[in-house]
Amino acid sequence: MNCSKIIVMPRMLAVSTLAFLITGFTPVLLAEVAAESEVMSYLSAAADQDLPSHAMAGRGARVKIQSPGLNKDHLVFYLPDGTVRAARRSRTIRNGRITTWVGKFEGRPGSLAVISHRDGETTGFLNDGERLYEIRPSPSGDTLLYEVDTDALPPPGAPLTPKLGPTQAPILNPKLQATTETARLNALASAVTAADGPVVQDIMLLYTPAVSNHYGNSTITESVLQDAVIATNQVYIDSGIDIALNVVHLAEVDFTA
Repeated sequence: MNCSKIIVMPRMLAVSTLAFLITGFTPVLLAEVAAESEVMSYLSAAADQDLPSHAMAGRGARVKIQSPGLNKDHLVFYLPDGTVRAARRSRTIRNGRITTWVGKFEGRPGSLAVISHRDGETTGFLNDGERLYEIRPSPSGDTLLYEVDTDALPPPGAPLTPKLGPTQAPILNPKLQATTETARLNALASAVTAADGPVVQDIMLLYTPAVSNHYGNSTITESVLQDAVIATNQVYIDSGIDIALNVVHLAEVDFTA
């Protein structure tokens, strides 16, 4: 069962709106994985003026991430507050020029780590179950890791509603045209249960020049958007929800509300 969606990102990606409903797993000792999993090097603290407006003041660092490390089963992250976290890989995704490492932090229920490398640039975000961090390239050529101030993110925009003509009506699956809400929900549940594999939702992601300028260029922007889709799919997997998002088109558009 396919359904198409159009998502317009007029300003920036509000990654804090993702629902991280992920279960935990058995922790391992940090010392057991640190020696072979250190792909991140701490360079220096990042000045607040070099961080985006949604970053927490005094919670940024300049780091270096080695892209070959995305093949490892464990990664160790040095967070701006001095905390060290070990993450275990759930899967590695290779899509053209993009390699993405997806994992969870050891002993941290509700956590998620997504790191992508594309054309020499590294993007991603970390949720350790308590705080949200973002990884993005800086204009100076290194990589920034900073804690996100979720209160500083813009609120999500209103959903777009298609405009129908006077004689048009939404086309519904006949199986869902039930007379009561309960019957409709039961019909929907039966249709999903009978499906062979996850329900794939084809989506188109559109972003504006303002978003591209915010992240630096279109390469970084598209990597960030792909990170969000991969994270959402991982949430579905870990939550036992048979839904998968599939990006069929990704492009910059000159959009104004």
